[in-house]
Amino acid sequence: MILAELANKIRTDTDIARSEDILTSIVFGSLRYLNPYELLIPFLSKSVQAFDKAILGSILNNGIPFDRVEYYFWPKFENGKEPDMVILFDNSQKKREPILILIEIKYHSGKSSVEKAVENNDSDKNYDQLANYFFLFWSNNFEPILAKKFSDISKDNKYMIYLTKHRYTPKDELDESLRSKIFMRTMNTSLIENFNNGLYWLSWKELERVIINSPDSHTNQQNTAHKETKIISEDLKHFLTKRNLIFAPQFKGFEFIKDICNLQQFDRDTIFYKGTLRFNWPFYNQTFEMDYIFYNPGG
Repeated sequence: MILAELANKIRTDTDIARSEDILTSIVFGSLRYLNPYELLIPFLSKSVQAFDKAILGSILNNGIPFDRVEYYFWPKFENGKEPDMVILFDNSQKKREPILILIEIKYHSGKSSVEKAVENNDSDKNYDQLANYFFLFWSNNFEPILAKKFSDISKDNKYMIYLTKHRYTPKDELDESLRSKIFMRTMNTSLIENFNNGLYWLSWKELERVIINSPDSHTNQQNTAHKETKIISEDLKHFLTKRNLIFAPQFKGFEFIKDICNLQQFDRDTIFYKGTLRFNWPFYNQTFEMDYIFYNPGG
Protein backbone atom coordinates (compact mmCIF):
# COMPACT_ATOMS: atom_id res chain seq x y z
CA MET A 1 0.00 0.00 0.00
CA ILE A 2 2.78 2.46 0.84
CA LEU A 3 4.35 1.95 -2.60
CA ALA A 4 1.07 2.84 -4.31
CA GLU A 5 0.91 5.97 -2.19
CA LEU A 6 4.46 7.02 -3.02
CA ALA A 7 3.86 6.37 -6.73
CA ASN A 8 0.81 8.69 -6.68
CA LYS A 9 -1.58 5.83 -7.46
CA ILE A 10 -3.99 6.97 -4.75
CA ARG A 11 -5.88 10.19 -5.34
CA THR A 12 -5.74 12.61 -2.44
CA ASP A 13 -9.48 13.31 -2.59
CA THR A 14 -10.53 9.69 -2.00
CA ASP A 15 -11.75 8.06 1.20
CA ILE A 16 -8.72 5.75 1.13
CA ALA A 17 -6.34 8.71 1.24
CA ARG A 18 -8.17 10.15 4.25
CA SER A 19 -8.65 6.84 6.07
CA GLU A 20 -7.19 6.58 9.56
CA ASP A 21 -7.21 2.78 9.26
CA ILE A 22 -5.01 2.95 6.14
CA LEU A 23 -2.70 5.40 7.90
CA THR A 24 -2.47 3.07 10.90
CA SER A 25 -1.81 0.07 8.69
CA ILE A 26 0.91 1.73 6.61
CA VAL A 27 2.86 3.31 9.46
CA PHE A 28 2.58 0.78 12.27
CA GLY A 29 2.48 -2.13 9.83
CA SER A 30 5.89 -0.93 8.60
CA LEU A 31 7.26 -0.36 12.10
CA ARG A 32 6.28 -3.91 13.04
CA TYR A 33 9.02 -5.27 10.74
CA LEU A 34 11.77 -3.36 12.53
CA ASN A 35 13.46 -3.79 15.87
CA PRO A 36 11.20 -1.77 18.23
CA TYR A 37 14.18 0.20 19.50
CA GLU A 38 14.92 1.52 16.01
CA LEU A 39 11.79 3.64 15.45
CA LEU A 40 8.74 2.46 17.43
CA ILE A 41 9.97 3.04 20.98
CA PRO A 42 11.80 6.30 20.15
CA PHE A 43 8.58 7.54 18.53
CA LEU A 44 6.22 6.55 21.35
CA SER A 45 8.75 7.90 23.86
CA LYS A 46 7.94 11.40 22.58
CA SER A 47 4.40 11.12 23.99
CA VAL A 48 3.60 13.85 26.52
CA GLN A 49 1.39 13.29 29.54
CA ALA A 50 -1.93 15.00 28.85
CA PHE A 51 -2.19 16.84 32.17
CA ASP A 52 1.49 17.17 33.03
CA LYS A 53 4.84 17.57 31.24
CA ALA A 54 6.15 14.04 31.79
CA ILE A 55 7.09 12.00 28.73
CA LEU A 56 6.43 8.32 28.12
CA GLY A 57 10.10 7.77 27.36
CA SER A 58 10.90 7.80 31.07
CA ILE A 59 8.71 4.69 31.43
CA LEU A 60 9.61 2.86 28.22
CA ASN A 61 13.35 3.40 28.65
CA ASN A 62 14.15 2.51 32.23
CA GLY A 63 17.36 0.58 31.50
CA ILE A 64 15.83 -2.90 31.21
CA PRO A 65 14.90 -3.57 27.56
CA PHE A 66 11.78 -5.22 26.22
CA ASP A 67 12.53 -8.24 24.05
CA ARG A 68 8.95 -9.06 23.10
CA VAL A 69 6.59 -6.62 21.42
CA GLU A 70 3.16 -7.68 20.17
CA TYR A 71 0.91 -5.57 17.94
CA TYR A 72 -2.89 -5.90 18.03
CA PHE A 73 -4.60 -3.94 15.27
CA TRP A 74 -8.24 -2.92 15.84
CA PRO A 75 -8.86 -5.10 18.92
CA LYS A 76 -12.48 -5.28 20.04
CA PHE A 77 -14.01 -4.41 23.35
CA GLU A 78 -16.96 -6.46 24.53
CA ASN A 79 -19.37 -3.73 23.47
CA GLY A 80 -18.06 -3.98 19.88
CA LYS A 81 -16.05 -0.74 19.86
CA GLU A 82 -12.59 -0.90 18.27
CA PRO A 83 -9.64 1.25 19.29
CA ASP A 84 -7.03 1.54 16.55
CA MET A 85 -4.39 -0.60 18.19
CA VAL A 86 -2.87 -2.00 21.34
CA ILE A 87 0.83 -2.78 21.77
CA LEU A 88 2.16 -5.12 24.44
CA PHE A 89 5.74 -4.60 25.64
CA ASP A 90 7.21 -7.45 27.66
CA ASN A 91 10.45 -8.97 28.87
CA SER A 92 10.62 -12.73 28.36
CA GLN A 93 12.84 -13.18 31.44
CA LYS A 94 10.41 -11.19 33.60
CA LYS A 95 13.06 -8.66 34.53
CA ARG A 96 10.42 -5.95 34.34
CA GLU A 97 6.64 -5.79 34.36
CA PRO A 98 4.81 -5.77 31.02
CA ILE A 99 3.37 -2.52 29.69
CA LEU A 100 0.22 -2.24 27.61
CA ILE A 101 -0.35 0.81 25.40
CA LEU A 102 -3.59 1.63 23.61
CA ILE A 103 -3.21 4.05 20.70
CA GLU A 104 -6.17 6.03 19.38
CA ILE A 105 -5.19 7.47 16.02
CA LYS A 106 -6.56 10.57 14.30
CA TYR A 107 -5.79 12.10 10.95
CA HIS A 108 -8.26 14.68 9.62
CA SER A 109 -10.95 14.05 12.22
CA GLY A 110 -11.21 14.66 15.93
CA LYS A 111 -12.72 12.40 18.56
CA SER A 112 -15.56 10.34 17.11
CA SER A 113 -17.83 11.04 20.07
CA VAL A 114 -18.07 13.77 22.66
CA GLU A 115 -20.27 14.27 25.69
CA LYS A 116 -23.89 14.94 24.81
CA ALA A 117 -26.19 16.80 27.13
CA VAL A 118 -28.85 14.09 27.24
CA GLU A 119 -30.49 13.60 30.60
CA ASN A 120 -31.15 10.10 31.91
CA ASN A 121 -29.14 8.52 29.13
CA ASP A 122 -25.97 6.69 30.08
CA SER A 123 -25.49 5.02 26.70
CA ASP A 124 -21.88 4.56 25.53
CA LYS A 125 -22.79 6.82 22.61
CA ASN A 126 -23.03 9.73 25.01
CA TYR A 127 -19.57 9.35 26.48
CA ASP A 128 -16.42 11.10 25.35
CA GLN A 129 -14.47 8.69 23.13
CA LEU A 130 -11.14 8.92 24.96
CA ALA A 131 -12.70 8.62 28.41
CA ASN A 132 -14.88 5.70 27.32
CA TYR A 133 -11.99 3.84 25.66
CA PHE A 134 -9.75 4.40 28.66
CA PHE A 135 -12.43 3.05 31.00
CA LEU A 136 -12.90 -0.09 28.86
CA PHE A 137 -9.12 -0.48 28.48
CA TRP A 138 -8.44 0.05 32.20
CA SER A 139 -11.20 -2.47 33.06
CA ASN A 140 -9.74 -5.05 30.61
CA ASN A 141 -13.11 -5.10 28.89
CA PHE A 142 -11.78 -6.73 25.72
CA GLU A 143 -13.34 -9.71 24.01
CA PRO A 144 -12.58 -12.95 25.96
CA ILE A 145 -9.39 -14.08 24.17
CA LEU A 146 -7.61 -10.74 24.56
CA ALA A 147 -9.05 -10.16 28.03
CA LYS A 148 -7.45 -13.41 29.17
CA LYS A 149 -4.13 -12.50 27.55
CA PHE A 150 -4.03 -9.09 29.24
CA SER A 151 -5.48 -10.20 32.58
CA ASP A 152 -2.17 -10.17 34.47
CA ILE A 153 -1.19 -6.65 33.45
CA SER A 154 -1.41 -4.13 36.25
CA LYS A 155 -3.79 -1.20 35.81
CA ASP A 156 -0.85 1.05 36.70
CA ASN A 157 1.02 -0.24 33.63
CA LYS A 158 -1.65 0.69 31.14
CA TYR A 159 -1.20 3.82 29.06
CA MET A 160 -3.25 5.44 26.34
CA ILE A 161 -1.81 7.59 23.54
CA TYR A 162 -3.95 10.06 21.61
CA LEU A 163 -2.03 10.34 18.32
CA THR A 164 -3.00 13.35 16.19
CA LYS A 165 -1.61 15.72 13.58
CA HIS A 166 -1.76 18.72 15.92
CA ARG A 167 1.40 20.77 16.19
CA TYR A 168 0.73 21.50 19.84
CA THR A 169 -1.11 19.63 22.62
CA PRO A 170 -4.90 19.74 21.94
CA LYS A 171 -5.57 20.87 25.51
CA ASP A 172 -9.28 21.58 25.01
CA GLU A 173 -9.96 18.07 23.70
CA LEU A 174 -8.05 16.45 26.55
CA ASP A 175 -9.68 18.61 29.22
CA GLU A 176 -13.05 17.73 27.74
CA SER A 177 -12.25 14.04 28.18
CA LEU A 178 -11.27 14.58 31.81
CA ARG A 179 -14.70 16.09 32.50
CA SER A 180 -16.50 13.04 31.08
CA LYS A 181 -19.67 11.84 32.80
CA ILE A 182 -18.22 8.34 32.88
CA PHE A 183 -15.98 9.34 35.79
CA MET A 184 -18.97 10.73 37.67
CA ARG A 185 -20.91 7.55 37.01
CA THR A 186 -18.21 5.19 38.28
CA MET A 187 -16.97 7.41 41.12
CA ASN A 188 -13.79 5.33 41.05
CA THR A 189 -10.90 7.41 42.35
CA SER A 190 -8.36 4.86 41.09
CA LEU A 191 -9.79 5.13 37.56
CA ILE A 192 -9.61 8.94 37.64
CA GLU A 193 -6.04 8.84 38.96
CA ASN A 194 -4.98 6.36 36.29
CA PHE A 195 -6.61 8.48 33.59
CA ASN A 196 -4.76 11.57 34.81
CA ASN A 197 -1.45 9.69 34.87
CA GLY A 198 -1.98 7.34 31.95
CA LEU A 199 -3.34 9.53 29.13
CA TYR A 200 -0.67 10.84 26.76
CA TRP A 201 -0.69 12.88 23.58
CA LEU A 202 1.64 12.42 20.61
CA SER A 203 1.98 14.29 17.33
CA TRP A 204 2.40 12.41 14.06
CA LYS A 205 5.02 14.97 13.18
CA GLU A 206 7.43 13.53 15.78
CA LEU A 207 7.90 10.40 13.67
CA GLU A 208 9.75 12.26 10.93
CA ARG A 209 12.13 13.71 13.53
CA VAL A 210 12.78 10.25 14.93
CA ILE A 211 13.50 8.90 11.43
CA ILE A 212 15.85 11.77 10.60
CA ASN A 213 17.74 11.33 13.89
CA SER A 214 17.89 7.53 13.78
CA PRO A 215 21.39 6.03 13.43
CA ASP A 216 20.38 4.17 10.26
CA SER A 217 19.63 7.41 8.44
CA HIS A 218 23.30 8.39 8.78
CA THR A 219 25.02 5.07 8.28
CA ASN A 220 26.51 3.48 5.18
CA GLN A 221 26.63 -0.03 6.62
CA GLN A 222 25.89 -2.64 3.98
CA ASN A 223 24.51 -5.54 6.03
CA THR A 224 21.01 -6.72 5.19
CA ALA A 225 19.37 -5.56 8.44
CA HIS A 226 20.61 -2.00 8.03
CA LYS A 227 19.58 -1.92 4.38
CA GLU A 228 16.04 -3.02 5.21
CA THR A 229 15.75 -0.50 8.04
CA LYS A 230 16.97 2.28 5.81
CA ILE A 231 14.52 1.38 3.02
CA ILE A 232 11.55 1.30 5.41
CA SER A 233 12.67 4.53 7.08
CA GLU A 234 13.01 6.37 3.76
CA ASP A 235 9.63 5.12 2.55
CA LEU A 236 7.97 6.24 5.77
CA LYS A 237 9.64 9.65 5.62
CA HIS A 238 8.40 10.22 2.06
CA PHE A 239 4.94 8.97 3.01
CA LEU A 240 4.72 11.36 5.97
CA THR A 241 5.77 14.22 3.72
CA LYS A 242 3.09 13.39 1.15
CA ARG A 243 0.48 13.21 3.91
CA ASN A 244 1.70 16.53 5.35
CA LEU A 245 2.55 14.86 8.65
CA ILE A 246 5.82 16.69 9.21
CA PHE A 247 6.44 19.73 11.39
CA ALA A 248 7.21 22.12 8.55
CA PRO A 249 8.61 22.21 5.04
CA GLN A 250 12.28 21.94 5.78
CA PHE A 251 14.56 24.55 4.28
CA LYS A 252 17.83 22.74 3.58
CA GLY A 253 19.95 25.81 2.88
CA PHE A 254 21.29 27.28 -0.33
CA GLU A 255 24.30 26.90 -2.56
CA PHE A 256 26.18 29.08 -4.99
CA ILE A 257 25.73 27.69 -8.50
CA LYS A 258 27.57 30.39 -10.40
CA ASP A 259 30.97 31.77 -9.66
CA ILE A 260 30.91 35.07 -7.92
CA CYS A 261 32.45 37.66 -10.15
CA ASN A 262 33.60 41.17 -9.51
CA LEU A 263 31.01 43.32 -11.23
CA GLN A 264 32.55 46.67 -10.62
CA GLN A 265 35.01 48.18 -8.22
CA PHE A 266 34.61 51.85 -7.53
CA ASP A 267 37.50 51.98 -5.18
CA ARG A 268 39.71 49.65 -3.23
CA ASP A 269 37.14 48.93 -0.46
CA THR A 270 33.72 49.16 -2.21
CA ILE A 271 32.76 46.16 -4.37
CA PHE A 272 29.62 44.88 -6.11
CA TYR A 273 29.24 41.09 -6.43
CA LYS A 274 26.97 39.21 -8.81
CA GLY A 275 25.94 35.56 -8.71
CA THR A 276 23.07 33.04 -8.48
CA LEU A 277 21.77 31.15 -5.44
CA ARG A 278 19.85 27.88 -5.45
CA PHE A 279 17.46 27.37 -2.52
CA ASN A 280 16.75 23.74 -1.65
CA TRP A 281 13.20 23.06 -0.42
CA PRO A 282 12.64 19.25 -0.58
CA PHE A 283 9.06 19.45 0.73
CA TYR A 284 8.00 20.97 -2.60
CA ASN A 285 10.21 18.57 -4.53
CA GLN A 286 11.90 21.43 -6.33
CA THR A 287 14.49 24.15 -5.98
CA PHE A 288 14.37 27.89 -6.52
CA GLU A 289 17.13 29.91 -8.16
CA MET A 290 17.66 33.61 -7.67
CA ASP A 291 20.15 36.01 -9.19
CA TYR A 292 21.52 38.58 -6.84
CA ILE A 293 23.76 41.58 -6.66
CA PHE A 294 25.51 42.10 -3.37
CA TYR A 295 26.95 45.42 -2.37
CA ASN A 296 29.85 45.38 0.06
CA PRO A 297 30.46 48.87 1.41
CA GLY A 298 33.93 50.00 2.20
CA GLY A 299 35.58 49.11 5.45
